[in-house]
Amino acid sequence: MLETELETEILQHALVTPIKFINKLGPVGSIYDSQGQPHLKSLLKRRYGQVQFKEEQIQIAEKNYHPDVKTAKVRVKKAVYGGRIVHHYGHFLLETLARAWALNNYPEEDVYFHLFSMVEPGYSFADLKSWQQELLRAAVINPDRVHLITELTYFDELIIPDAGYVIADYCHPQQAQALTKIGQRLKPKATTSNWRKIWLSRSGLKEARIAGEQDFEAALQQEGFEIIHPERLPVGEQIQLFEGENVIAGFTGSAFHTLILAESKESKLLHFSRIKNISQNYATCVQAKGIEAEYYDFFIKKGKQKSISGNVLQNLEKVWQVLHQQGLVKAEIYQDSDLELKLQELDEETQKNHQKIKKISLKQSNSKSAKKLFIHVGQHKTGSSFIQSCLAKNRTLLENQEIQYPFFKTMENAANGFISSGNGRLILENKTESWEVNDDCTSLLFSGENLYINLINGKHLNTITELQQKFNIKEISILLFIRDPIEHASSFYQQEIKRGGATFSIEEYFESYDTPLRIENFLMTFSKIKNVSLHVFNYSIVKDKLTNIVEQWLGISENSLSPPEASNINRSLTFAELEFQRHLNAVMTRSAIVSDQLCNQLPTIKADTIIPSVEVQSTLLNRLKPVIDRVNTLIPADQGYRCTVLPESKNINSPLVLNTEQLRVIAESLGRTISRLNARNEKLQVTVKNLQSRLGINDENTKAQGEKLNLATEKL
Repeated sequence: MLETELETEILQHALVTPIKFINKLGPVGSIYDSQGQPHLKSLLKRRYGQVQFKEEQIQIAEKNYHPDVKTAKVRVKKAVYGGRIVHHYGHFLLETLARAWALNNYPEEDVYFHLFSMVEPGYSFADLKSWQQELLRAAVINPDRVHLITELTYFDELIIPDAGYVIADYCHPQQAQALTKIGQRLKPKATTSNWRKIWLSRSGLKEARIAGEQDFEAALQQEGFEIIHPERLPVGEQIQLFEGENVIAGFTGSAFHTLILAESKESKLLHFSRIKNISQNYATCVQAKGIEAEYYDFFIKKGKQKSISGNVLQNLEKVWQVLHQQGLVKAEIYQDSDLELKLQELDEETQKNHQKIKKISLKQSNSKSAKKLFIHVGQHKTGSSFIQSCLAKNRTLLENQEIQYPFFKTMENAANGFISSGNGRLILENKTESWEVNDDCTSLLFSGENLYINLINGKHLNTITELQQKFNIKEISILLFIRDPIEHASSFYQQEIKRGGATFSIEEYFESYDTPLRIENFLMTFSKIKNVSLHVFNYSIVKDKLTNIVEQWLGISENSLSPPEASNINRSLTFAELEFQRHLNAVMTRSAIVSDQLCNQLPTIKADTIIPSVEVQSTLLNRLKPVIDRVNTLIPADQGYRCTVLPESKNINSPLVLNTEQLRVIAESLGRTISRLNARNEKLQVTVKNLQSRLGINDENTKAQGEKLNLATEKL
């Protein structure tokens, strides 16, 4: 295989079934050609055989599917098949990215992936783990290209590349080159040229640990080793470990597979097999990168759990001897007479963790106290920051009223009256196992101004169902604020400039404004869900009564919530501030460093209202009138949209004025950022000079390249 070029096959009229679980056959999902036959070449395989499912089982397995072009809900003209996304880091590098070599050949085509497990329709790139997103983004450049096959999908034309990596078999040179490019996109710009002795630690993991490794690592540190916990580092920093003249040692695991993304061939690896017999994959990765590696097997036995995730006993004395023989440690002998006891302690700790997880699950499933779920869903620019600051500040009072507002550290900004978001992301992330649920509270409360958009996603609707089951929720109460269209479009335009990095004019924004349509979608979706009550208010009408409305909604006493210290949280900008921000957005990313500071430090400055011409306003209202009328039939009549045309702003063509305090905040914000960038540039230039010196740059061509590199660095 390595002697031939990798190829792609183009299927016309392909039908692709998503992953589903069928009886005892496990996950089933495949590609069918125009004749209705399974495309065997695209199925996941390894050296020792077919993995996705056996060839003779395909027809049996998919009988229950009844794949039919007529029932395909998703239809695509042309795309590339990416393979299968898995949740295991090592297998993701080797198998999910196995077709990465071909992606550069089709830079404009969308890429469709199967998943290793069954998910609901609507599951998307944004729902993947952060490290999965990071790797895929580096592979495809534009993440909008990535699509997941969650429904029966028909392709007019589907491009299927060969797998460039096959487990326990080979890594094709084309694939190795593609993975190196992915690694370079992920890697931080600054690198170190110092020789390092690195031990890849497993001691911070919750399973599959080595008895006595922490004490062993302490001894290694005394000998100058760096103890690295790869799972705590971004992928790019993990890649850097394998670049340079480093010695990298440790007990085998997925962290060693990161080598496949590295560029350098100067490192040396010492693999100590964690289980009996070292996996061929480590050698495959090493061969693909052409670096030096040695393999040792000092495995003694497993603990109580015999699976791949069980704890193990190693002959640490022999591991130390290897390191001493190679001149990596000075002490000749390492001894630990308590390894058997330490293995027992690890097993007991693992068992306690498993019991704790079971206990939490059992406690949640057996909970007899019915809870009520309160969700404030937004929308944007309707006092959400004020409400969230109020809720964060009054957490203790709410708990005394048996209402829990799940809290995480960054929400302290809200409690202090600064710009922040609420806790709505806890629902979107669905990490309920990390919440400290107070059993004394009969209600859970969440707030997020973007929930009215996100919750209608199929996945997040399922999250609501899961919350109902886990916490025995019998009633869901939803609070939604809308805002008159012209007033809201004007305010939200400012938000897009202030925090969204936008550069367009207000006239351009009014042409695309469609929030009432999103409100209709939300109301229609949740009106069909049982045991849900919707409470809708027009912020334009009730903006001075927000605290009272929240109190009534939660069923607590009037005037019981203490307002935040700052009465005007996340204010809009003056026209001068807005124009400064808009022009800054055109040349600088993350420019909210200025606008956020203006709002946080100068909350009392009166903002300007930016309203376009009457003609522009009328065009917006005429375009949205049908949907506005439909929404008004779904909400209380006294809280409906008002299609009022407002006077055009007079200050649009006025001189721009900033006072001394505004100039101070802007100067300090930009000054701090510029200082950080200057320090970073100086460090980068030193690194470049050291690299040039190390590489012996002296001929004219190479000097010219070095000058170009310096220029590029200065631009950074």
